[in-house]
Amino acid sequence: MGRYCMNTLEVENKINRNMNLNMNLNVDTGSGTGVGMLNNPKRKEIDANEILRQARRILDIEAEALRECSMNLGQDFVDSVELIHRSGGRLILTGVGKSGVVAQKIASTMRSVGIPAAFMHPVEAFHGDLGMVIPRDVVIMLSNSGETTEMVNLVPYVKRLGGSVIVMTGNSDSTLGRVADQVMDSSVRREACPLNLAPTASTAVMMGLGDALAIAVAVMQGFDEEIYKRYHPGGALGFRLQTVGDLMHTGDELPIIGSEATLSDALEVISAKGFGVVLIVDDLTGLPMVMGIFTDGDVRRAIQSGMNFMTTSICEVMTRRPRTISSKCLVEEALNCMEESSITSLVATGEKGELAGLVHLHDILRVKFV
Repeated sequence: MGRYCMNTLEVENKINRNMNLNMNLNVDTGSGTGVGMLNNPKRKEIDANEILRQARRILDIEAEALRECSMNLGQDFVDSVELIHRSGGRLILTGVGKSGVVAQKIASTMRSVGIPAAFMHPVEAFHGDLGMVIPRDVVIMLSNSGETTEMVNLVPYVKRLGGSVIVMTGNSDSTLGRVADQVMDSSVRREACPLNLAPTASTAVMMGLGDALAIAVAVMQGFDEEIYKRYHPGGALGFRLQTVGDLMHTGDELPIIGSEATLSDALEVISAKGFGVVLIVDDLTGLPMVMGIFTDGDVRRAIQSGMNFMTTSICEVMTRRPRTISSKCLVEEALNCMEESSITSLVATGEKGELAGLVHLHDILRVKFV
């Protein structure tokens, strides 16, 4: 017999039945049989003061836990940084539940500062994902109890593959604490949860330790703005780290003429290059120094005044000492300069003050809003 295939209507009905089932399992419908929070007799009326009191209590507990963690940092943390710094391999983060979510965030932070890192689920590791572990890799395991079965079982396989193990745990005397190469203490006095059960302060400390570890390793590996920019080319962060040199037009793109040129020559270059300006330089072959600038607005004024474009020297009408900016300055500085001076183009200069390029407002806005 041929295989039976559901038609579109049957598929939609099945999806809807599954959605209704999931909703019934998670939301109390008021029938008295649900287990959701809507019919909980202990539900309270909204009280703004109580809400803020609880929020501040939670944040205070977590802040205090982070302060204690900071005070307790010692040689174990230094040794963990050194292990990663000298390993020459990658970082693999792993954890279950809330610790797994924190591990994913730490892996993401590591990557953002140029440290190769990935997340590996400990269960999936036993079904093929262990293949991502190679000699010299460092596996960082997050477990508040230090007794998470999946990760305890994972340790010997990681070491057999030539990897090292760092454990971040609230119990240094746990099984994981004893078998790890390095241990980072993430213990807290209590959770911020009123029942002292839900992972709150402990996950905040793990997150903070992960950030501290990422930045400490990055600094030891020479992390700087150039590296950060390399891994954040887009968005607001990428824009803030772009330099004028990254965007400026150079070489044959530049609208330049020599000091012997006429207004007619200037008009021709302005039209051909499309920047609305032409730069007058003292040397077209060596290290050109900018003598002045002539804009399309100047062209209109020259026409209105009846100037002879064929005979008038550009040096007679150009604006001397135009606004300039170093090619090493941030693009954000160039944008501020343009806004302050009500101009759309800036001359970019090199180390000796020579012409290095030209940056236009449209180039900056294109990058900023991509």
